[in-house]
Amino acid sequence: MMKGIGKMEQKIQHTSKKLQTYTKNTQTKRKRVKILWRDAISHAEWLSPSEAKLFKPAVNTTEGYLLEKNKHSTIVYMSYNDTDIGDCTTIPTENIKSFKFVR
Repeated sequence: MMKGIGKMEQKIQHTSKKLQTYTKNTQTKRKRVKILWRDAISHAEWLSPSEAKLFKPAVNTTEGYLLEKNKHSTIVYMSYNDTDIGDCTTIPTENIKSFKFVR
């Protein structure tokens, strides 16, 4: 225990440090992106083989803030506050058809 500081004060200091770290992590320069990407489509109903062959992968659009992009995945989040991010989407990078930064 630090001299002159009680256990409760130590917890508050630790929590405050943790909050400062989270805040720093979520208040970095946000890069807004728009991504077009291919996704699988599935159907649970009975189909003839000729009907099933008509289906094509879906092309989705995701707009948000880039958290990370590497050779395996691209992670985008749509909501944030002082400490956390929310509404995250992880897209396989190999499924991306188009990726652009937007203002």
